Amino acid sequence: MPQRNAVSWNSMISCYIHHDEFEEALSLFPQMQSEGLVPDGYTIVSALLACSKLGDLESGRYVHCLIRDWSQLRATASQVICSSELQMVQQLTVFKDSIDPKFSIGSLV
Repeated sequence: MPQRNAVSWNSMISCYIHHDEFEEALSLFPQMQSEGLVPDGYTIVSALLACSKLGDLESGRYVHCLIRDWSQLRATASQVICSSELQMVQQLTVFKDSIDPKFSIGSLV
């Protein structure tokens, strides 16, 4: 692809997720950032969905930390993000003792 922008990255990530290629989708997230592009709400939602499907708490926390500085997230995006994080946390109940009590899904709402 000669010119990559947020739309092209989001499309690629979304397609991988649609085909249950969650690891591949998540691997594109840092590649996008390394090219100097800032993830938008669509990227964040997709990355969190991939994290939840993989049960990847560490990557999920990293993505969550990127959101905390975003004051312009729309309410709809916040609800989808919270849902993705909740799904990820529910899948990791086996590891509930390792979840930091400061990790708060409610901090996004």
